[in-house]
Amino acid sequence: MTTKQLKAAFAERLSRSMKRRNISNGAELCRRFNLLHPGAEVTDQAIYKWLDGKTMPRPDNLRTLAKLLEVDKHWLAYGLSEGTKAKPLAPGENYPLSAETIEWVPKMGALILTINLEDRAGFQEVTVRVASQKGEES
Repeated sequence: MTTKQLKAAFAERLSRSMKRRNISNGAELCRRFNLLHPGAEVTDQAIYKWLDGKTMPRPDNLRTLAKLLEVDKHWLAYGLSEGTKAKPLAPGENYPLSAETIEWVPKMGALILTINLEDRAGFQEVTVRVASQKGEES
């Protein structure tokens, strides 16, 4: 994957994450980011360069951005979770079923579809919240 493709894929993940957090534009993201970030403020122009896929944030800015958007910083930057050995995916690309999943499906009688990583992150977020709510009810 080229640097240009990595930046474009990052911009797509950033935009999707903003929508999930009801952040409508770069100016609002900039305002919220600067309230949370312990370092030097970032400008609207820097945010719009991230959103346009022209640049990617520095590691300290990426940490704050991931915290603000409530996503994994490695996923936000590369489309992967830390420790994942698979190559980054282009927007719209899907991972194939793993050998573990292929073995598990018939045993459990479940239907597993390959989904792109951004959708997986959203699904994971929902399941974690549901599981934590169930724990609170017990």
